[in-house]
Amino acid sequence: MLDNNTLESVIMGISYGMKKEEQNLEVRNLATQALRDAMGFIEVYLEKEEVRNYLVGLILDNINMDNKDIKIISIQCLIDFCKYNYQRLDKYI
Repeated sequence: MLDNNTLESVIMGISYGMKKEEQNLEVRNLATQALRDAMGFIEVYLEKEEVRNYLVGLILDNINMDNKDIKIISIQCLIDFCKYNYQRLDKYI
């Protein structure tokens, strides 16, 4: 189990690469894949509503991209987000 500081650093690093401002599409794609891969071990940190809201916003921003690869990995990431946050989905539907 990772400590909160490490989890926060992981989430910050990943989210930085997923932002709209990131012009390198490969970085955005890899960051979104990293979030998907990290979903299981950041689950505890996802109990914070502001973290969930922020990450959902990033995922949805990337789903709306024109780039097919980023769109696909973002949809897969959203599916995994829903799996790990099923009990909280009513806020997002």
